[in-house]
Amino acid sequence: MRMGKTKKILNIILGFLGLFLMAYAVWPKGISYNNVGIWAIFLLGFDIALNFLFLYRVKKKWAEISRRILSGLLLVALIIIAAGAAIIYSTPEPLPLNEDCTLIVLGARTFGDKPGGVLKTRLDTAAEFLKENPEVSSIVTGGKGADETHSEASVSKKYLIEKGIDEKRIITEEASTSTGENLSYSLLLAKTYSVSENFLICTDPYHQYRASLFCDELGINSYALSTSINLKIEPIYLVREILAVFYYFVI
Repeated sequence: MRMGKTKKILNIILGFLGLFLMAYAVWPKGISYNNVGIWAIFLLGFDIALNFLFLYRVKKKWAEISRRILSGLLLVALIIIAAGAAIIYSTPEPLPLNEDCTLIVLGARTFGDKPGGVLKTRLDTAAEFLKENPEVSSIVTGGKGADETHSEASVSKKYLIEKGIDEKRIITEEASTSTGENLSYSLLLAKTYSVSENFLICTDPYHQYRASLFCDELGINSYALSTSINLKIEPIYLVREILAVFYYFVI
């Protein structure tokens, strides 16, 4: 009897964890619902809630079969997330002392002529580095998305200038629509403007691994300048990035 009560309490706790994940997925502001990470976490929460909060009450054969299927899917999802996180958060290569470089700020969502939360964090990190290293040039990247009124690169340049960075040190790359294009077009600009082709990639920790894959593919010598971790949105972007890395290797 006691074991049955413990199991019931555990099911309820896990069920409410599922509901929490569903609520968390639709809560963050400033993230487009086109972000696959949101839907992946929502579906993960739905799986957990349905399995442990509702189906366990149903004493039918179909309910037991459904629970086993959902439990299997949950186990696979957790294994993929754990393995993906271990790979993505592998230690990025820092910039060696006295190494010549060009700072590359990877694009992210904007709102009007203002950077979104993710891009703002990247730009603040970039501005701090550029102030400490006045000899370094930078390339800000990103075209104009369908739901954006300005290119991400132009918004980034404006923000860095407002932060006190000389506009002569900022090259804009406004044609790209993806991380791969951010980097390939930046390489062309580095050659055009005769700046260093050693790229110091300024982006979020979860994004550095995939950026390094594209750099390796393009023959770019790259290093990492990572932003701080934002725990409010990190899980959503981590799951999105795991799926993006999987897509990179499969496609």
